[in-house]
Amino acid sequence: MKGRGVSFMENVGKWHHGVPSAEELQQAMADLDAALAERTVEMIKSEGGTAIAHGFDATREKDCKGLIDAAVDHWGRLDFLDNNIGIGSRGSVVDEKPEEYRRVMQVNVETMFLLSKHAIPAMIKTAKGGSIVNISSVLGLRGAAYAMAYCASKGAVRTLTKNVALHCAFMKYNIRCNSVHPGYIDTPMIGPALAANVGNMSGKQWLEELHP
Repeated sequence: MKGRGVSFMENVGKWHHGVPSAEELQQAMADLDAALAERTVEMIKSEGGTAIAHGFDATREKDCKGLIDAAVDHWGRLDFLDNNIGIGSRGSVVDEKPEEYRRVMQVNVETMFLLSKHAIPAMIKTAKGGSIVNISSVLGLRGAAYAMAYCASKGAVRTLTKNVALHCAFMKYNIRCNSVHPGYIDTPMIGPALAANVGNMSGKQWLEELHP
């Protein structure tokens, strides 16, 4: 069986143990910047995969529903949703601005709620089940003295995931929901921290020390 899904991943690897490989997956790659979604599609195609690009604003429910509808219209079914959306903020509990806190919570948490809200009915209708993966963070488990809003949002993603999983189990929807909690990854969002020195440590060494 081939999987059709909506994904926000930058890299797609090989899948094993009965799960479709990257070449078998059919994906809709979405990003606020449509050009970045197109770039990711080209990466997938270069490895033999199949994907389409979709530009959208995940903070708008209409756009979230439109993305799910576009994937189903194109592929005929929806098997998985990968919620990999996030922005950062380094403010502490004392100096974080309320408007920045609300912005981080909207982008990092509310978007996953909106996409899951519309993906679940589509999975039930078109595939009789499916899988949702929400990308949280190591900071959603351990917290930090800085980045209060980011830590709170990623902790919320973890609990949202549990709620979705329990709801789907209670309703017998045959839909799994799991969260992934990666450490620091060399991305544009982390780039400035990697380039900076902290005391007598490089940014990379300092970030590695923060892992539990």
